[in-house]
Amino acid sequence: MHNKLKITLLYFLIILIGICLAIAFYYYQNFYKVDYFLPGVRIANASVEGYTKSEALQELESKIKSYFDTTILFEHGDYTYETKLNDISQKPNLDEIVADVWQKEQKRSIYHKAINIDGAKSTNYSIIVKLNNEAIDELVKLLNSNIAIDYINASLQVDKEQGLIVTPSVSGQAVDINATLENLPLEIMLDNIIEEYEVPIVLQEIRPEVIADDLRNMGELATYTTWYKVAEIDRSHNLKISSDSINGTILFPEEIFSFNEVVGKRSYATGYRDAMVIVGGLFEPGLGGGICQVSSTIYNTALLAGMEIVERHNHALAVAYIPLGQDATVTYGIQDFRFKNNTKSPIYIQSFANNGKLTITIYGDISYKQKIEVSHVVDNVIAYTEVEKIEENMAEDEVKVETYGSPGYVVRSFRTFYDNNGNKIRTENLATDRYLPLNKVVKMGPKKEDGEVSDNNEIIDRLPPVGETGQKDREAQEDTKDGAVNEGGDNNKAKKEEGESNNSKPPMGLETHYVE
Repeated sequence: MHNKLKITLLYFLIILIGICLAIAFYYYQNFYKVDYFLPGVRIANASVEGYTKSEALQELESKIKSYFDTTILFEHGDYTYETKLNDISQKPNLDEIVADVWQKEQKRSIYHKAINIDGAKSTNYSIIVKLNNEAIDELVKLLNSNIAIDYINASLQVDKEQGLIVTPSVSGQAVDINATLENLPLEIMLDNIIEEYEVPIVLQEIRPEVIADDLRNMGELATYTTWYKVAEIDRSHNLKISSDSINGTILFPEEIFSFNEVVGKRSYATGYRDAMVIVGGLFEPGLGGGICQVSSTIYNTALLAGMEIVERHNHALAVAYIPLGQDATVTYGIQDFRFKNNTKSPIYIQSFANNGKLTITIYGDISYKQKIEVSHVVDNVIAYTEVEKIEENMAEDEVKVETYGSPGYVVRSFRTFYDNNGNKIRTENLATDRYLPLNKVVKMGPKKEDGEVSDNNEIIDRLPPVGETGQKDREAQEDTKDGAVNEGGDNNKAKKEEGESNNSKPPMGLETHYVE
């Protein structure tokens, strides 16, 4: 009896093991060896149950096209902008997505698969829309161009009776693109495709960079004036355009002012005209002639305001509207004039050009006002050369001055700081500049053909006396030449009103001949 029981139990155990092996084999075949997705598996909320990888891919492709054709309406008040989800997003790589889901399904435990054999519980693998950054940037520009409101910085106005008047700032508004995009249907739901989706545009306040409190203690730190000839229409026109570009500029602490960045590229499209410029030490018509008077004027204003000079270049030739060593030439993309606001408060630049007078003023916290003087020393005067040109079409005895000469200079410039009692604090060596001489060019008729050739004495007799040459050249040049500039750098001899400062006086003991 006892043995019979043992045999019965052994048979039962064998049968049990067989059943377990059968069940294991069944699950192995149905959960590990199958080439289709198991019950309850969904991708982007679309069922792929019973689909092979290729079949699932086809199913998703057919549905996802419709999803990305969804119309998106960005709305704010009465404004609506219509686009497609496809236009602002990146298409998902479905091959990679299906392959990734397949791999994750293979790693899912047999237990979790077994308890969901009837597919009652879904296992959803989501797809998140990735936006096209370039398209979003363009969208922001377009939306802002229609509904954004620019902020207005607090500014200064100068009233003859009331003095400085502070104009309050006004806040602006712009699209908050991150908050706006949160309302987009970025998680793909292929079981519920909506043809049209409304997205409210979220706006954010844009605060001004300068508020009224920043300007309460503003006062004049420095001002500088130069003069120009109104009759030189094209040059005056260029000068006024660049002056207007600078006017109203606000510079924050440690911020650097760049003349080329503020004024921009000089072109016919932006209204600039041709006027005389210096090219290789010679006068030639060039675009933007005259604007270097503006860069030179603001250079001197910045010097007197105590600003830190970052970049400055002198002209090839001495200029007439500013003292030697105190000019600043600019050439877009090559030479710039730059200075840093080295105070701890904003500064405000005012620039006016009218009736032959260019005045640039820097306003700032009045506590930063300093007593400063700018000076120069001429170390060397470089004589110019007289060059004779024989012109066959001129009469034998005819003499004509083509270019009036002007000497060159080697000049050192300085900035000296004083305390409130007038005591010198320190002197700063600004630069050592070299200005080229401008040769005098004299056109003459051909020599006599009858053998009576003129000698050098006869040629000299036809020219002004040597002792008068420099003064006559200077006076004649004032009446016959436009200002010389290096892309806007100008050598115009500006007429001064009676009582004006003697900024353009020659150094003591030397006669300075400025070139125009």
